[in-house]
Parts: sequence; structure tokens; C-alpha cells
Amino acid sequence: MKKSVVLLSGLLILASLSMTSCLTLNIFELDSEIKQFDRDVKMISNTVETVKVASQELTPEDEYYLGRSAAATIISSDSLYNNSAKVRYLNKICGALTIYSEKPYLYKGYKVAILNTYDINAISTPAGHIFISKGLLDAVQNEDELAAVIAHEIAHIQLNHSSEAIRTARTVNAVTTTMSTIDHFSNKDISDETEMFLGMSMGFVQVLIEKGFSSEQELEADKYALTLMNNAGYDPKAMANMLSILKDKQTGSTTFDKTHPSPKTRLDRVNKELKKQPFASSTSTPADRQKRFDSYK
Repeated sequence: MKKSVVLLSGLLILASLSMTSCLTLNIFELDSEIKQFDRDVKMISNTVETVKVASQELTPEDEYYLGRSAAATIISSDSLYNNSAKVRYLNKICGALTIYSEKPYLYKGYKVAILNTYDINAISTPAGHIFISKGLLDAVQNEDELAAVIAHEIAHIQLNHSSEAIRTARTVNAVTTTMSTIDHFSNKDISDETEMFLGMSMGFVQVLIEKGFSSEQELEADKYALTLMNNAGYDPKAMANMLSILKDKQTGSTTFDKTHPSPKTRLDRVNKELKKQPFASSTSTPADRQKRFDSYK
């Protein structure tokens, strides 16, 4: 009898130890799963907050620092053409176009520069940088056509086309990019949102260079540029002349061809706008403007 009790007690102890071992193992596994779940929840929470911030409006400071980085990317692809007299001339035209516009001032102002390439192209950043290639400068024939090129890029800036592209790019990237991949900047003037998404937002630059704005945005910029030109005293019809030149030079292989709707499509839309809007006559004579243009050609 005593032997049976001892044997039974021993079996119960072994069973108890066995259960305790299994229970401990399960608790450890459960604890690991809970910790992983907690990490997943935090990651999802961070992603949700990231997307919320990414979709917020950009401040002028945000646009400047993002645009400045975009400008650096553009310049790294095509170097600048250093001709101070011609650059000053382009910036005077830009000033004439913006001073009478709805957005005459930016955080750090508008700036026009020349890209040292004969590829026909023009591009702008939300910071107010406007880049025009030597090839496009050589293609235009007078100051009014040159004003049309600059006015088109100003229109992209004032219509917030670049900013819209940045918000779209950074919202998409926010879902797939973890916070550890973001480069932090020490400049205290940059807002938290800009610091957080500067690295991710730059993805839009490559898209902008390779694909450009949407066709509707390009056509919208042409329409707005007509008003900018008219308000500054330039002949809006020069936009149609400039597009006709681009149509004749179209080869299908230039950057301009790849990033813009066909010049014919743009020309048709511009001609319709010119017939609808009662634009005023220019404030200076074509001869005056042609003389200025020829002196910087």
C-alpha cells in the first residue's frame, strides 16, 4: 500500500513537472508572439501617422527645401551654363512676368538658370528654380517667345503642380518606406514634415525628369501662361509661335518630346484660348523687345 502511494506520488510529480515545462514553453512562445504583434502594431501605427503627415499641405519652407534638393538633382544631370549677362536678362523677364501675377513672391524668390545642354527642354521646381536648356534658348526667335517659355514654367510653380507631385510621391512612399531609411537634416529651419519626407519625396524628381507633368497640367500651364504674358505686356500670341517652332523641331527623341504633350495638341488648345480671351496689346513695341533679345542672343 505504501509502495503504491509512493509510486502514485512520483507519477504525479513527474506529470506536474511535465505540464510545467510545457506551460513554460507555451508562455515563452506566446510572449514572443505578443512582442512581435506589438512591434507590428507600432509599425502600422507609425505608417498611418506617416501617411497622414505626408498628405498635408506643404509650407513655403517645405517647398523651398524640397525644391532646392530637386534643383541639385537636375544640375547633377546637366551642368549650368555660366553666362551672367544672359542669366540676368532671363531673370528680368521672369521678374516682369511674376510681379503682375497672383503670386509675385516666393519664400526665396524666383530664379532662372541655363542648363548647358542642346537638348530642348525646360523644367521648374516648387522652390522657384526655372531651368532652360541652351537648345531651347537657341530655338526661340524673340523676347516674347522666350517670355512664353518662362511664363509656362512660372505657371507650373504658381499652380502648385510640383507640390502636388511631391505630395503624391511621398504619400505612396510613406506606406512602403520605414522611418529608418530616412536621412535626417540638421537645419533647424526645416519643418518636421520636410525633414521626415525629404528623402522619400525626391523620388518625384526622377519621375518629373523622365515623364514630366500630366498632359492636363501642361495644358493648364499654357493657358495660365497666356495671362501672365498679357499682364506683363508681352504678346500672348508668341506662345503659339513658340509651340509652332517646337512642332517643327519635334523628333520624338528630345526630353521635351518625352515630358510634354505633342506641340500640335498644345498649339490647338492655345489657339482656342487666344480666340476666347480679349488680351490687351503689348506695352512695348516688338522692335524694342527684339533689340534687347538680339543683344543677349
